[in-house]
Amino acid sequence: CGGSGTTYLRKDGTWQTVTTDLSGDSSPQLGGDLDLNGNNIITASGALTLKPASGASVLIQEDEDDIDAAPILDLYKNSASPNVSDQLGRINFTGNASDDSKQTFAYMAASHSDETASTEDGRIYWGLQKNGQLLQLMQLESIGTSRPNFSLGRGTMLRFKDSDDSNHVNLQGPATVSSNYTLTLPGDDGSANQVLKTDGSGVLS
Repeated sequence: CGGSGTTYLRKDGTWQTVTTDLSGDSSPQLGGDLDLNGNNIITASGALTLKPASGASVLIQEDEDDIDAAPILDLYKNSASPNVSDQLGRINFTGNASDDSKQTFAYMAASHSDETASTEDGRIYWGLQKNGQLLQLMQLESIGTSRPNFSLGRGTMLRFKDSDDSNHVNLQGPATVSSNYTLTLPGDDGSANQVLKTDGSGVLS
């Protein structure tokens, strides 16, 4: 008796019109939890932006009491024709430069090393801004049955800091290398006054 499909009687005796089509609402607000019921949030075009209040966080929470890894953030590239070295996902860390231009100052990304079914290999890598250029500087990769390798690119040094970070020791490779080679460390620390030597094939003792 009275009202319509989008008009409801309030407990104070007045009628309230409720808009169920949000397409024309530029700033809809939720009064409770949003239950997707197994569905997706899809953008017709452009990026999906989550903009928390100043100083707030974006929290992904799992409340299960078990030993399973949870919650899981899954970056899934659903490609019908995957190829080797396809980028599978990337996380950019961006901010403004002094001219207020948006710049990526660091990133973490992953790709195939081998996309072949049952022999798949993966690669993850990291990049940083260096003198105005965004460069890939570190990479962890597995290839076939060989040992996985961790590489530092662009002449990156490995730095060991002391206990209060006041001083450090750098290890770095030569400026140029004519061909690839492997140095294999000995299986123990040796005796007093012994030194490392090579057998000419990269095996140290």
